[in-house]
Amino acid sequence: MALWAVGRAATEGKTWVGRGCNFPELVTYNESQGFTLVHEVQRPYHRFYLMARRAEPIADLRRAFRELLAADAHGKAGFEGMR
Repeated sequence: MALWAVGRAATEGKTWVGRGCNFPELVTYNESQGFTLVHEVQRPYHRFYLMARRAEPIADLRRAFRELLAADAHGKAGFEGMR
């Protein structure tokens, strides 16, 4: 869904796409999709991570998903920590 949002933002003339998460494993996963950790916020019971990446057209979204799934099969995409 993040890759779709990156492409959609680009078609709408946006420059950046932001996202937040509260698990270090999701930071790793988001980094595998080109996001960079911008800021960390300590909340009373957990840490919150703010991430961003430039909006850009995603020419072949299906291929991009296949590549992410292939990387996961080799333990590189970060999915394994979320199961």
